[in-house]
Amino acid sequence: MTVFGKSHIAMLGIALGGCVSSGAPEGPLDPGRDPTASTGYAEPGQETFGVTLTDTMQLAGLDLDDESNGVLNLRSAEYALTQVSDTEFTILIDGTTLTLTLDEALDGFYGELDGQAYEVLVFKTSASGQSSFGYLSVTPDEGFDGRYDYGYWATGLNASAETVAALAGRVEYLGNASIAITDSTGNGRWAFGDAVFVADFRRNSVEGHVDIIDNFGSFGTEGRPQVDPATIVFESAEIVGNGFEMNVVIEDGDLGFETLNGDGVASGQFYEADGGVIAGTFSASGIEADLDDDGVSNGMTIQGAFHTESDPG
Repeated sequence: MTVFGKSHIAMLGIALGGCVSSGAPEGPLDPGRDPTASTGYAEPGQETFGVTLTDTMQLAGLDLDDESNGVLNLRSAEYALTQVSDTEFTILIDGTTLTLTLDEALDGFYGELDGQAYEVLVFKTSASGQSSFGYLSVTPDEGFDGRYDYGYWATGLNASAETVAALAGRVEYLGNASIAITDSTGNGRWAFGDAVFVADFRRNSVEGHVDIIDNFGSFGTEGRPQVDPATIVFESAEIVGNGFEMNVVIEDGDLGFETLNGDGVASGQFYEADGGVIAGTFSASGIEADLDDDGVSNGMTIQGAFHTESDPG
């Protein structure tokens, strides 16, 4: 068993998808993104055990005082994960390296450093074990006031630009997504959904959507509204080498937002030796539709990740 070969929380449902066909690259080839793995781009049969995976995630940062007044912001952070054993791996984030060990009570991996508690949950891995997605939180290990950082990651052995260029036709990738919505007082909720991405290799483009269908839980003040079903749209974007950046559209009023600060953003890549996985992270910010006790609308962020396969089996 490996961290990226088997999830340590309940596996999410996976829908059947189409098969990837091969084609020939045309014109000059953009090299795309560097290998996420210390060993290079994905190879058939390769495992992630002992491999350092370096990627970028969107983190929400929240500084709370003892009266739950906070300042909320989104930022990009580079991280690196390395599996050490079946029950242990290391994480490097914001210049800090520490070891996380499996905590069966939390159903995740846990560690503490300098008054902060680090937790990683693995939501899903692919059939081959070459890619996965999950959730990271960094919180005060005592009390409620202090610095909170949390967000989603999606990583693995990414495909080379040559592998992606050899794919052809219009291919549907099916899988799962998860989101976390948080306001500036520290209240929040999670939800899961189904993800569909379509890569059109004839037009060198990718687009998709996530249907939020299942509430997972909430934190903070009791009685916070749960996440109503909604669709998050990922607008068509150009495939650049082995990755893409795209706009994320959430309609005003959906997911508890009154208005958004423009479109959200998503970043994704093709993973695995055959390019058979599209995975990535996304985020957006805006104003909460529900007023707090003082009649003030709080700032809100949404973060999420998606993991889809062309042949999930």
